[in-house]
Formats: sequence, structure tokens, C-alpha cells
Amino acid sequence: MPIHKLGIESYRKMNIQSRNCEETLFACLYACATVTEEVNNIDWPASTAAGSLLKHLQDQRSGTENRLFLDVLGYLDVSDQILDMADFYDANMVKSKLAHAQLNQACI
Repeated sequence: MPIHKLGIESYRKMNIQSRNCEETLFACLYACATVTEEVNNIDWPASTAAGSLLKHLQDQRSGTENRLFLDVLGYLDVSDQILDMADFYDANMVKSKLAHAQLNQACI
């Protein structure tokens, strides 16, 4: 993302802004899906892409509170994705597709 065009100088702040933008895109996708009630099929570039995105957006927990990203995972197709050891504690995954997803030791 061209975050540098926003005039942000520190890498940390650029990373936070980028993560917030990515999270907002998923919130918009979820909002549309709740109206259409259609599952969002993402063309994941690799079998680990959904898990990598989850880890990138989630951050380390310091309690039970979720980031927005975990509240907007509904209507998302993560079939055939490798989500081993993923932290889905208290996540909203209503009507999400998990067919053949690998969820070894995942917290669901």
C-alpha cells in the first residue's frame, strides 16, 4: 500500500495505518455480505494466505477483547486453507465456509 504518500514518517505508524486499512476492507466486505447473505469467495493465492492474513491483522492478545477483524469474519470462504493453531476465540464466523480447512489445534 502507498502509505508513504500520507506523509507518515515512522515505519510503526505506517504499519498500523496499513493494517487498519486492510481491516476496514474486510469490514466493508462483511457489511455487504450481511445484506446480500452471500459468502465471499476470495481467490487466496496460497493455502496459507488466510492464516497469514489472520496473524498479520490480529496482534497478540492481552485479554479476551478481539480486534475488529475477528468480528467481521462471517460470510467468508476459507475452505482448503491451512489455519493451524489459529486464534478464533470469540470470532464471528457466521455462515463462513470452512470445508477441508486445516484447523489443527486452532482455538475456535
